[in-house]
Amino acid sequence: MERNRQGLSLLELIFAATILGIATLYLLQLYVGGVRITQATFDEVAATSYASDVLEQLQSAEADLLPETGSASSADGTLRNGASIPGGLAGPFYLEELPSGLEATLTITTPSTGLRRAVVQVTRPGGKGPKLTVTLETLMEQVRR
Repeated sequence: MERNRQGLSLLELIFAATILGIATLYLLQLYVGGVRITQATFDEVAATSYASDVLEQLQSAEADLLPETGSASSADGTLRNGASIPGGLAGPFYLEELPSGLEATLTITTPSTGLRRAVVQVTRPGGKGPKLTVTLETLMEQVRR
């Protein structure tokens, strides 16, 4: 005896709803994950741009005018737009805005006579988002006079 049935049974309906729910969660996870990746990529590009900007400005100053050792940080305000290079011998900086949540540190050392090594590190401290560390460095030779 055949029955002429229309529609889905309760079991088929539950199975279809479960499959639809799993697919929806997967697509939502892809979308939200993509947004996080995009923000992290943006922050990394901004951090790299900021660090290279600091190094370009240091390279345009004469190495003779840089202190043998020094450091500056965006956290304490010594590495900011309009600030002088550590030691006050050259400057001021003309910097783009560092994205919120990121901190930059500039360190100048003298590895050997006649050289200055500058390292800029941009990080995201305190777990305020995805981990980020960008480090750029350069060596500058003093001009012999």
